[in-house]
Amino acid sequence: MSNHWVPFYFGDYIRDTRTLTPLEHGVFILLLTENWQGRAIESLDDAYRIVGAFVEEERQAIARVIAKLFEQKDDGFWNKKAREIIKAQTEKRRKLSENGRRGGLAKARILPEQKSGIPKSESKSNINNPPTPKGACEGFEKFWAEYPKRVKKSKALATWKARKLEAIAGNVVDAVKRYKLTDDWKKENGRYIPHPTSFLNAGQWEDEINTGAVKPASLWQRIQAAGSAVNVYDGSEIDLSEWRYEPKGYNGYDEALVRDGVIVRLKDYKPVWVKA
Repeated sequence: MSNHWVPFYFGDYIRDTRTLTPLEHGVFILLLTENWQGRAIESLDDAYRIVGAFVEEERQAIARVIAKLFEQKDDGFWNKKAREIIKAQTEKRRKLSENGRRGGLAKARILPEQKSGIPKSESKSNINNPPTPKGACEGFEKFWAEYPKRVKKSKALATWKARKLEAIAGNVVDAVKRYKLTDDWKKENGRYIPHPTSFLNAGQWEDEINTGAVKPASLWQRIQAAGSAVNVYDGSEIDLSEWRYEPKGYNGYDEALVRDGVIVRLKDYKPVWVKA
């Protein structure tokens, strides 16, 4: 079955069939339909079969219509206009199909990462670490590599240049390294780390950086530093050179000083300089 679209030109039809009888009109439509299905009318006998002509009057009408409105080709009879339109439609579909095939092959050659605009060699992390803008500085690159929150690189670079930080890049990078040790920059997955542009604009590399509270010296460390200790209750002093320190767990004591089998609790003593 043909899938050709069938145009109907009323003016041409009326002009070409003006002399046909009603019977011949019906014959012409039936034979034309055969052509539009992509099939030639092989012979007069084939035409009789198509129309269903059994009487002489019908067969004579078929012969007159074919003689007037059809041409004989190698494969049979064709209506000239129908044949031309079918040929044009077939060629048009062929070209569309070929263009579609070529377009499909071209698209197939495009890798998914090329479609998205991200080269294959770039990792996901590069989305937040874009290529260095033209005119970047070496010192800034070291800062950018060290900074834990890499966003808005172009703005950060503009601030870096505006504040002329290349000359003190080492100081800025060292400050970033120290900031990374602080609790504020560590907690909640870096939530409180400022954007690099904000960090540079605020001059935060010049701030005093507290990398964490210094753990206070233990009682034993303070007594050691003093060299001797006094009893907090009676003020009696002991010379540490004569006593041995034992950590938590010795004979059930938290911490103890031991000498010749005598055990005293360390917490009963203070460094000599705080004698009451």
